[in-house]
Amino acid sequence: MRPMRPILLSIGLGVAVAGLALGPVSASYPGATNGRIAIAVRAAAGTANIFTMLPDGTGMRQLTTGTGYHLCPAYSADGRSIAYCANVSGAFEIWTMRQDGTKQRQVTHLGGFATFPDFSPNGTKIAFGGSEGTDPNSEIYVVNARTGGGLRALTSCAGYGAGCHNDTPAWSPDGTKIIFSHTDDITVDEDNINEQVWIMDADGGNQHPLTTGLAPKDQVPDWSPDGSKIAYTAGFYGSEGTW
Repeated sequence: MRPMRPILLSIGLGVAVAGLALGPVSASYPGATNGRIAIAVRAAAGTANIFTMLPDGTGMRQLTTGTGYHLCPAYSADGRSIAYCANVSGAFEIWTMRQDGTKQRQVTHLGGFATFPDFSPNGTKIAFGGSEGTDPNSEIYVVNARTGGGLRALTSCAGYGAGCHNDTPAWSPDGTKIIFSHTDDITVDEDNINEQVWIMDADGGNQHPLTTGLAPKDQVPDWSPDGSKIAYTAGFYGSEGTW
């Protein structure tokens, strides 16, 4: 069973800050300047939409409308596009739109679950965590950002427990690596077993853990702009800290 905690936690908070960017490029990359922030805002039960705002919290602009959840926005490096996840077509899938909210388009059609997209630095691909159809395991996928073609799974839960999942990928600033969260299995209470931050080459090769220890490593690991450090949260539910 795919864990819902990252998504549900974001919904429960009401406002989830999920990506920086615009003006002219994402702050995730060297030489960038901070611009508008993309967030998901819960408006009512069963509804959340994506807004952008200035770094000081002013200038709110709504980009998506309607019922259903529009979540986990992430800017492209040039600030011109936003990838996000939404369940407006049924299952959660990856969508893209222009930075002003126009040209909304469904990119994936997994029919299972697809969340937490991240553009490659050159903007040609999107990495995300997802499962196809009734597959119970979440894997890291990449897909062509423009056409939705070339879907490829970079990870595999083969050899791990039935509750294994790989999720929340993030490209390195130079585009050569992807970090992600890997969990070996889940308990009967749906607690993650050995959840760690892993790293791999952009083509899926050379996969290995970066962290160890009993405390779960959760909530979207990400790179520093120069690629020399990685930030993540660690700790058991209710007592997490940022590392």
